[in-house]
Amino acid sequence: MNKLKYLRKKHHLKQSDVAKLLFITQPNYSKYENNQIPLNLEYAKILAEFYKVPITFLFDINDVSIKITIDELKILSKAKEIIENLEQKVNKTIK
Repeated sequence: MNKLKYLRKKHHLKQSDVAKLLFITQPNYSKYENNQIPLNLEYAKILAEFYKVPITFLFDINDVSIKITIDELKILSKAKEIIENLEQKVNKTIK
């Protein structure tokens, strides 16, 4: 059983109830439950908070693919460098 369907039934909700939470129509929500379209991160966050489950619970590891551009990779590398520099400064201050 799909995890979205499992959680919905566990909480005694109808598809239309969950659709309202996401501000979408019931037929569109049904597509998520029936794996016709992949769950996007925005809806996953809302549902994880609503059902009080980790966001990772909503995804199968095989369904998740991370695609980033070269520019995004450069930004992430720079951010990592900044964080490491800040950590070094904090560690020096603490000692």
